[in-house]
Amino acid sequence: MSLHREPDGTRYSVLVCRDVTSNIEKERQLEATTRQLEHIASHDDLTGVPNRAEMSRFLDAALETARKTDRRVGVLHIDLDEFKQINDTHGHPAGDAVLKATAERLRRALRKEDLVARVGGDEFVVICGNLTGLNDLREIGGALLDAVNGPVKWQNGSLGCQISVGAALYDGQSTSAEDLLLQSDFALYEVKRKRRGRLATYDAELHRKHARTTDLQADLLKAIRNKDLSFYFQPVVAQQPGLVRGMETLVRWHHPTDGLITPDELIPLAQSINVIAELDMLAIDAALDLKVKLNEWGYDSILTSFNASSELLAHPDFCDRLLSGLSFRDLTTDDIIVEVIESVVFESHGVATPFVKTISDLDNFGIFTVLDDFGSGNAGIAQLAKLAIRGVKFDKSICLSILEDPTVAIVYKTLIGLCNELDLRMVTEGVETQEQAERLRELGCTNMQGYLLGKPMPEDALRRWLDDYTASAIAPEERPRYLKAN
Repeated sequence: MSLHREPDGTRYSVLVCRDVTSNIEKERQLEATTRQLEHIASHDDLTGVPNRAEMSRFLDAALETARKTDRRVGVLHIDLDEFKQINDTHGHPAGDAVLKATAERLRRALRKEDLVARVGGDEFVVICGNLTGLNDLREIGGALLDAVNGPVKWQNGSLGCQISVGAALYDGQSTSAEDLLLQSDFALYEVKRKRRGRLATYDAELHRKHARTTDLQADLLKAIRNKDLSFYFQPVVAQQPGLVRGMETLVRWHHPTDGLITPDELIPLAQSINVIAELDMLAIDAALDLKVKLNEWGYDSILTSFNASSELLAHPDFCDRLLSGLSFRDLTTDDIIVEVIESVVFESHGVATPFVKTISDLDNFGIFTVLDDFGSGNAGIAQLAKLAIRGVKFDKSICLSILEDPTVAIVYKTLIGLCNELDLRMVTEGVETQEQAERLRELGCTNMQGYLLGKPMPEDALRRWLDDYTASAIAPEERPRYLKAN
């Protein structure tokens, strides 16, 4: 607006107006879009609850408040039990329905000041502030179990929904957000390891166990880096005439202070720090080195084998590492056997995993691959004819019941016949008694492995065992038969 005066003294003003309705509307749209983008950036698309980034911000703020007061902050780490089976059996839409229902049940059961976030595929984290102690956190965790555990409607039926919960409490000391999350995750692991569908709290006992696990993880990384692991070898022996067929390579770790770490503890420990592939790579070298020794000792017809985990099969350097290792030692692809656990190859209901392609690649290279622990996983009879394998190892559970359960004997004999038809070499694991061995022989078993025949042993003991074992080496004319069913 501007003021003006005419020569005759008349005053007037000029007012300029502009319609800004459209600008105001644009600003409103911009603000709405900004809020929407902020929500997308901080919330999970599927369930609508906050995501990991928002959870981290919330936890940091809660801890900062707690440090200024005498109140406590708790973390509940939540995992859906058997979620993979739901996806595999009913499809991903069913899994999504369970995730949405879980998120909604958690949100409704929580206090207004708490936050639930989805931090992984089937993992949720709940942050609880303004607590007086661990009992408050246990009470909230118990309420969540009651609220979530129960069927979820799906199409014309329902799906099972059950959670396991690990709880950790900020104790007013120097616990960081990262430590609190690690503690709750460790408590959750304890629940899933022992019995699912419950709540476990990170207490003094778990703290001691967690500290030991953390130390062992660091020591294992060092042992792998320095190649301070040991490898034992267990023989595979033919039923008749008692010839040694092969040697399976098994990792062992002799800890400097804790002594021998059993495989039951070593393998989960390696999985927790993602070094299974590195362990398997060392096992490859150990198996190939043993094969060189066997040749030098005069047992050149005995083959060696190693176990290939899913991590090793997925490793981009696996095949090249194996082939180059053979070439470096002047060995051939006929000298080694790769054992792959059945559950690695097939998911529930016989669904093939991507590792079937790796097995096919191994076969194309001329490498002998065996399906290990057959009968304990999800492979069906139809898959045996489709998979590029040349042998199966029957799971030790067969030996445990072969004498008492007639049905197991019938199924086993049927599978023996099928393997013979498919020209697959067969080994039965877990043979511990002479009675088991005799029954297996009656049913058509050709090769066995177990404590009855030979325990896993280090290289020096293996040399002595071979020298003392009657008819220990396979005659050259036997080798073609070894690579087949008989």
